[in-house]
Amino acid sequence: VASLGSPFWVTGIGQVVFAWSNVSSADVGALTVWSATTGPHTVSSASLGIDATASPDGTSILYLDNVDATAQTGDVYVASIDGTGAAKLLGGQSLTGCFPQLGFAGSYVLVSHCDTARGPGPSSTISSFQSPGWSRTDLVTKAANYWSVDDAATKVLVSTSNGVLTVPIAGGTPTTIDGTG
Repeated sequence: VASLGSPFWVTGIGQVVFAWSNVSSADVGALTVWSATTGPHTVSSASLGIDATASPDGTSILYLDNVDATAQTGDVYVASIDGTGAAKLLGGQSLTGCFPQLGFAGSYVLVSHCDTARGPGPSSTISSFQSPGWSRTDLVTKAANYWSVDDAATKVLVSTSNGVLTVPIAGGTPTTIDGTG
């Protein structure tokens, strides 16, 4: 897959292998993506180890790039499985205490992220990005740094300072499930 050096991280998601080589003590290393259809492709020289995912059909990837040496900030990208067509979704994200959750849901990409340094309490923004133009819609702010999407890819379950909510994946009025969540 790649010349890994030491230390390294390797993870598989579906039919895609992500390999971070020569990872620093801050978990920053070069990212190579491998699939049986495209072989290995280096997509980043400075990515945060173990934070990447592949689309269910194995044609696209989400990953962090341009991560600084101390893993304080980085950018979120979406690209084809071979790294071509890379599009920056989010720039200069604060990574300390706000490890982005990345995922695909239907024609959307979902990302939990912190545009600024994490504060007290829930500090993440959860955003959806619709293909093909990757337009950003912030679904909620002041959220916990995780989410879940329904099987139909229409609703996102989130936990915020206002409780547990579902939010339409395209944006819109949230529905409160538990106000004390």
